[in-house]
Amino acid sequence: MTEWILTIEAKSTADDEVDLARLSELAQQLRDVAGSVNGGGNSYGVVVQVRGTAAGAIRTATSRFSKQRDEVGLPPWPIVRCELIERDEFMQRIAAVPGAELAGTAVGILGAQEVSSALHISRQRVMQISTRPDFPAPIARLAATPVWSAASILRYAENRNTAPGRPPAGWTRVEPDE
Repeated sequence: MTEWILTIEAKSTADDEVDLARLSELAQQLRDVAGSVNGGGNSYGVVVQVRGTAAGAIRTATSRFSKQRDEVGLPPWPIVRCELIERDEFMQRIAAVPGAELAGTAVGILGAQEVSSALHISRQRVMQISTRPDFPAPIARLAATPVWSAASILRYAENRNTAPGRPPAGWTRVEPDE
């Protein structure tokens, strides 16, 4: 049977706020399928591992997601995104992200230091851009750092639109010959 990684996201069209404590409960409910949760504001979601055919994996995971979110009391917002990828391809993509050899990716979780290595930016810059709406929400906030799912950072890296920033300190401007 094929192993899949499935990402499911639910979102409200109103100015609702998801209860982060209930997200933590959802993570506990999904630990048998290596589930991780993410969310904040008016959206939440999960990344889970499932086996079967593509259609069967989607049916099984979305059904389980709906059942578990109801049990923990999360709002039944509509599913707005469902992405399915074979586990082997997912692992190849993760391995292709710069810095993926870091230990955090072995469990699919990245701290700020691993995210900075993966995106080739400073840890401070990670903390700055982590507040932007296009940056993935952390799956948890530990005492030392927020942590993100490797899958969400991979998606962000693939879709990231960067603009040139300030030149390095040792850079010297050279005027063109006239």
